Amino acid sequence: MSTPASRAARAPEAIVSPWATREGSPTPLGATWIAAEQAYNFALCSKYATRVTLLLYQPGDLVNPVRTYDFHYLENKTGRVWHLRIPKAQMQGAKYYAYSIDGPPPSGDRFERHAFNPQKILLDPYARSIFFPPGFNRAAALGTAGWAQAAADRRARGAGARGAA
Repeated sequence: MSTPASRAARAPEAIVSPWATREGSPTPLGATWIAAEQAYNFALCSKYATRVTLLLYQPGDLVNPVRTYDFHYLENKTGRVWHLRIPKAQMQGAKYYAYSIDGPPPSGDRFERHAFNPQKILLDPYARSIFFPPGFNRAAALGTAGWAQAAADRRARGAGARGAA
């Protein structure tokens, strides 16, 4: 899970304006603390996403989000950047965050490198720190069924096997 406070400690100040206060600012990317408003600004870039949900977690329960925020594509999106401003008072003591992102299904193009699964919890690629709870198991998080299906899809397309990092 990402922590807004760790990102905010080193991040430049985001835009403060009536529009940004209501809908969030597209810059900077990641989670940014806005001291003047006692709020966090969340900004995430995704070219193909059709729906973005911010998930907020309390330290005592890293499985069930204490609060979720759906980004509205007309109000909380500028170009490819989804953004949202949340006052600290509305975060209900959340210390960690992640995203759920949905988008178009794979087209079958062998050069296509995006895939969406709103059931997967995604970390912020701009987070300054990541928290892995005790007992975290990467293999369990990936799921063997997902890897098997991806391999079968690649074979069906004739793309061959790919190495895992």
